[in-house]
This record gives sequence, structure tokens and C-alpha cells, in this order.
Amino acid sequence: SDSLLKLVHYMQNSVCQSRDQHTALLAELSQTRTQLAEMKQLLEASRQEALFDNLTGLYNRRGCDEKLDNLDNDAIHTSLVIDIDRFKNINDNYGHLVGDKVIQRVAETIEHYLIEDDFAVRYGGEEFLVLFVNKDKSYGKAIAENIRHAVTELKLKHKKTNAYLPSISVSIGIAERPSGVEWSDVFNDADKALYQAKSSGRNRCVTA
Repeated sequence: SDSLLKLVHYMQNSVCQSRDQHTALLAELSQTRTQLAEMKQLLEASRQEALFDNLTGLYNRRGCDEKLDNLDNDAIHTSLVIDIDRFKNINDNYGHLVGDKVIQRVAETIEHYLIEDDFAVRYGGEEFLVLFVNKDKSYGKAIAENIRHAVTELKLKHKKTNAYLPSISVSIGIAERPSGVEWSDVFNDADKALYQAKSSGRNRCVTA
């Protein structure tokens, strides 16, 4: 009977150990799942971060490429290339912090006029790209004029001197993308139109 008791105790201990191990394994599995979910979130956050410009929150070039890949190739889209006029003067006269503030305010102004699937990109230092999805150049021209006018209305005050900055303006090139045309050709057309806007006096919109 002693040996039978020993066997019963052994069995009970084994069951308890097994239960404890099972509980520990479940806890470990739950922790691993949580860690995996956190890693996924971090990866997604860093992927998102890689697609957006830190200063403005607009898409960067990489983000732009990803958005373009998802557009309907058979539809008509319109692109704007927007450049802040005489931006170097702002940086030279007021410093880069003020220059950054100007870029941010222009970016906010552009975003204000986007609807539906439209999106904006900070394409270079003071250059922006806007994509009007499933919209033609007449729509693009109308919104470009709204953006141009709104930028001239911006009032920016220099914190140190409490004086207002000279008024800011943008030049804008507009190009429509018919079905099947390469994006690089559309951006080149918009760039040429932008150059025309610059060379004919700035603070204007030109359609390719």
C-alpha cells in the first residue's frame, strides 16, 4: 500500500507539474503574441514614416511612387508642380527655421484644397507635387489658381522682430495625364509649364 501511495503522489505531482508547465507555456505564448503584434505595429509605423516627409507630413518621393503605382492607368489624372518663388531669399534673409515654417504653411495651404483621393508630395526643398485623381486639367487649373491666391494671402510674422515677412507667392505648372502616358512625361510637361510661369514673372499658373 505504501508503494501504491507513492505512485498516487507521483501521479498527482506529475499532473500538477504538467498543469504548471502548460500554464507557463500559455503565458509565454501570449507574451510572444503580444510582442509580435507590437513588432508588427512598429514595422508598419516605420514603413509609414518612410513614405512621408517629416517637415510637412505630405508624401515624400517614395510615398509618391507607391501612390502612383495604385492609380488607374486608364483614367485621366492631373498633376501640378508647385514651387515657392524666390525661396532662397527667405532662407538667406531670415534663416532656415523661418524657411521651414514657410514650407509648412504652403504645404498646409495645398492640403486644404485636396479632396477624395487627391494627394500632395514634398518633391524637393521648396517644390511640391499635387495629383488630382480622376480629374482633368480644367479642374487642376481652377484649384491651382485657388492655391496660388491663398498663398499670397498668407501672413507670416517673424517671432524675433515681430515684423511680417514680405508676401509669399508660388508658381505652378499644370499637366494632364491621358490614359497610358508615362508619369515621367507628365511631370516633365508640368515642369516645363512651371518654368514658363517662372520666366514670365512668377506668381502664376501655366498649363502645359
